[in-house]
Order: sequence, then structure tokens, then C-alpha cells
Amino acid sequence: MSESNSIDPSTSPTQMAAKALRILLVDADPQYLPANRQRLELDGHEVHTATDGASALELAAGWAPDLLVLAMVLPRIDGLAVLETLRTQERTQALPVIVLSSNTERRLVRRSRELRAVDYLSKQSKSTDPAMLSTAIFAWLRSRPVPPAV
Repeated sequence: MSESNSIDPSTSPTQMAAKALRILLVDADPQYLPANRQRLELDGHEVHTATDGASALELAAGWAPDLLVLAMVLPRIDGLAVLETLRTQERTQALPVIVLSSNTERRLVRRSRELRAVDYLSKQSKSTDPAMLSTAIFAWLRSRPVPPAV
């Protein structure tokens, strides 16, 4: 009897990850937030949300997520200022961030990379972006070093 290595196409990439993540999803756009949250939860992750930069900073420091998905256009404190602040605080300076934004100005992409964003994704549509985000998270998970066995 042979063993198949095929992958069930209905299985999302992050469901194949070793463990569920605690993800902080930050977006002020009511069309994107629910769709992305639903996809990440279906992938098995614990998701908290924020709709403005100030709330994002509070949750990032208090809840200690494994990953932050951050929009650039936010009320109160914009996404770039959130990322800059995260990098100055001891508790959040190493927090991995994936930017998911409709704003793809070169300066924002470049500055986000300088601030160690692990990816910068351009919003395309609420119907395709959840799958794109899921794939980006899986790629990030696969790129992380495997911790030594205890």
C-alpha cells in the first residue's frame, strides 16, 4: 500500500502549520476586517481585532500576539506610526508584522521593511485577500527557524 503525499485542496495553508497563532488583526475598513478575521479563525488561529492605531498598540502590549496584521490607513494613529512605536517598546519590538494595505506608496513599503515588517501585501478585493493573507502567514511560518527539540 502506498502513502499519498497529496494535499486536500480544501485545507488552507495555515491549517497545515504546527500550531495556531494568536493574531492581532488591525484594519479600519469594515469590508476587510470581518472577511479576514473569518478566514484566520477558519485556519485555526485565535484572532483579536482593532480598528484604530491606539487600540492596536494597547492590544499588542497587553495581549502579546504571535503576529500582527496591520493596515496603514487607520484613525487616531496610522499604521506606520503604530509600527514605529512597536519597534521602540521592549515588549513588542520583535513582534512580527504583516502589512495588509491599500496604500502601496514606495515610501511606506520601504519604511515598513526598514521596521522589519515580514511582508507588505496590497489589498486587492475582499473576496481574494483573505486567501492571500492566509498564504502569506503560512509562508512566514515556514520561513521561521525551527526551535531545537527539548
